[in-house]
Amino acid sequence: MLFLLLCFLGRVIPGSVAVPYHDMMELNHHYSDKGVLIFSQVVFWSDEYYRFESRGFVLDRDFLSEPEKTDCGYLFRYREGGRIMMARSSLFRESWTVIDPERVSSGKQKERDENIR
Repeated sequence: MLFLLLCFLGRVIPGSVAVPYHDMMELNHHYSDKGVLIFSQVVFWSDEYYRFESRGFVLDRDFLSEPEKTDCGYLFRYREGGRIMMARSSLFRESWTVIDPERVSSGKQKERDENIR
């Protein structure tokens, strides 16, 4: 219900903050080869020409809550630079991997700055 209200207010009140939409959100739990949890992250995916491409991620230290099901899809709340942010999507999945899916998108390794992690 809160999400519907936010959707409505985002269209009615001038200057209000829009909630970004992603085609899919993935809650990924990344483990080492020894089975130790390294980090969890929410990865934002966009459907580009019938295949999903990574558009960003949020590490678990910035989660305010895990993605939750709403009437309009899924809603995720997180912190970014001291501000509370929200993202929404129509699809959601949860995965447990030993590779970082955000770094390996469409079968090729993406260049990422490891200092961010």
